Amino acid sequence: MKLLIADDVDLNLKLLRAQLEGLGHEVVQAADGVEALAILERERVDGVVSDILMPRMDGYRFCMELRQRPDIGHLPFVLYTSTYNSPGDRKLAESVGADAFIAKPAPTDRIISALLAAAESRLTGSPVVSAISEPAPIMKQYNEVLVRKLEEKGLELARTHEGLVQINRVYAVLSEINSLIVRVDDCGELFQQACRILIGTGHFSKAWIGLAEEGIAPVRILAWAGAPDAFFEDLQQRLSTHVPGSPGLLAKTLRSGQPSIANDIANDPAVREKAKLLDSGSLSFALFPLLIGGKTVGILSIHSSRVGFFDDEETRLLLGLANDISFALDHLLKADRISYLTSHDPLTTMPNRVLAAELLTQHLADRDDKLVCVAMVDLVRFRRINETLGRHAGDDLLQQVAERLRVVDPLAARFDADQFVLQLVGRRSPVELARDFERIAHSCFDRPFAIGHDEVRMGCRIGASVSPDDGDDAETLFRNAESALRRARTAVEAFVFYAPDMNASANEALAIESKLRRAIERQEFVLHYQPKVRFSDRRICGVEALIRWQDPDGGLVPPMRFIPVLEETGLIGAVGRWALMKALQDLASWTSSGAEAIRVAVNVSPLQLNQANFTAQVAELVTGESADALELEITESVIMQEVDRKITMLREIRALGVSIAVDDFGTGYSSLAYIAKLPITSLKIDRAFVAGMTASPEGYVLVSSIIALAHALKLKVVAEGVETEEQANLLKLLSCDEAQGYLFSRPVPAAQIQELLLSAAPLPR
Repeated sequence: MKLLIADDVDLNLKLLRAQLEGLGHEVVQAADGVEALAILERERVDGVVSDILMPRMDGYRFCMELRQRPDIGHLPFVLYTSTYNSPGDRKLAESVGADAFIAKPAPTDRIISALLAAAESRLTGSPVVSAISEPAPIMKQYNEVLVRKLEEKGLELARTHEGLVQINRVYAVLSEINSLIVRVDDCGELFQQACRILIGTGHFSKAWIGLAEEGIAPVRILAWAGAPDAFFEDLQQRLSTHVPGSPGLLAKTLRSGQPSIANDIANDPAVREKAKLLDSGSLSFALFPLLIGGKTVGILSIHSSRVGFFDDEETRLLLGLANDISFALDHLLKADRISYLTSHDPLTTMPNRVLAAELLTQHLADRDDKLVCVAMVDLVRFRRINETLGRHAGDDLLQQVAERLRVVDPLAARFDADQFVLQLVGRRSPVELARDFERIAHSCFDRPFAIGHDEVRMGCRIGASVSPDDGDDAETLFRNAESALRRARTAVEAFVFYAPDMNASANEALAIESKLRRAIERQEFVLHYQPKVRFSDRRICGVEALIRWQDPDGGLVPPMRFIPVLEETGLIGAVGRWALMKALQDLASWTSSGAEAIRVAVNVSPLQLNQANFTAQVAELVTGESADALELEITESVIMQEVDRKITMLREIRALGVSIAVDDFGTGYSSLAYIAKLPITSLKIDRAFVAGMTASPEGYVLVSSIIALAHALKLKVVAEGVETEEQANLLKLLSCDEAQGYLFSRPVPAAQIQELLLSAAPLPR
């Protein structure tokens, strides 16, 4: 069928068009009813699908105009909308002559079925519903619908605007209070300033903050704003006479540790002293608990002069605010408590074991699934310093060691005579920790220590425990780190983990890192290439360069084993530049041998894209025709990080003549709006989608939609991971441009690519 789609939303047009064309239908499109009627005057179609809400001429008017024209009045006509869906809307659609009224979203086959049913009814002699038989009632009905929709839209916009204004005020409150938390070191100032911000920036009617002992009454109000002092003095008096266990929202919040909301004070039976609250201007209020260690230690109360103010979004944001205040309160209370304790080592002024345990407990609570490592550092042969140079010299040495360790960890602690403790937080793996240990040893102990007129060199041993595997509380981690340190004193390695498997993995990774550094110096990396073929003739039109490591000891190493290490160590920049240069050299060699000119694609690491001079590196390597022959493949998820900066960089690279492909498309959740802005030349469909094509109809439709979208944006489409003829045939049927995968060829050395190019034979052979 040849169909006309009328819709003013470009994305809706493209998606519906792609779906219909994927089913074999021919589609023409218009942005509104005026353009659609103009198209129908010069083109014949088999049916019309129209949105309702459109500029210049909407769907109702379009249908009325069409039905009044004898040459096109018989056409099947479907109204397809997400905005107009009331019984009155459907009745009006029937009155103006629409054959069907379908609400978005709906399966494409439902639209086609409605059009076919309408066409069939014409063939059987059923009359076309005419919109001109009773124009006056229809126009009245039409005008009523439009007026109602305008009124609804106006109310919706007003509510949305009001809600956005208040949400923005709450965000501003959050920002100001978080800034306050960083500055203040006194609980009273924190509470008073927080209440003032809630009134001044948040435009709440009043606010107060109070503390309670062990989550029970009485609550002591410490700060307030928004009402005369007499109001809060009276409130404090009533709170002081509150009986534990009695009903009421405050008691409920203290007991449960959950917020309590009264969105209509006048009609809420749980609210006490309604008259005083209403007289003071409060029509709704919320009570948020201040929690420390899971216990309710205080209350944040916020009042509004509007009924129903505290909806889910407001409550969520304000609960986050209460949590921020709780965190600051916890920090300040701990700071006050610590100041009264003997919590530091008198010689080095470092935290002692008590304070270190507190700090570690806080780290464990805030780690967010990251590793927390306790590293016990022991000085090698420290006892000899005391014996030969005296105790004063030993103390001097310990103070110098402490200063160097503070640079590594500002919260480094001293536990024993020559035993120090570091807390390393946020590392991702034992390998990263092992690298940290190496840096600590070099930065702290490579330089000699000055003791009087002498220079003394010291070494260290490190025993480490890692949470969560080695324990989830401070004392367990300390004990296991001490156990690891005892083993380190008799081990060959200077750094020992408590868990043996961590030692093995860290040592293996460090060994790989060391070998990779040598591999760069000895040029042990090689490139293999996987052909890309055109669907039109199954001949090679390009290749993708894939790096391999030719390890003299272990043979050819696949990239998954060494690329992550290159990225973690920052070596990927040098290796990536070599890969670009080598790929262009191989391409020049193939061309000089008489092979047909093709394009070579090279994958780009996220770390390469983050280099400020990456564009300059590419410009140095490409000249003249070699720029046209180079394609950079960048994963979708990488592009969507700092997308505006990436767009600028990629435009500079495109200006050189280099092509840019989005690799693994469909896995990065990119915005269609950004894809349209990106200066890219092709999309590569991820192999998972290609494999899913033959597994389910949904997989087929997904690939079909990606191809239709890419072609609508004038982009080339390459399918990855094609392994069967069935997949290849379906992709060709969907007009996919190119493909690569084991069906055509595995990645092979450069010499074999040259043979394939010179033979010019279709693949597979």
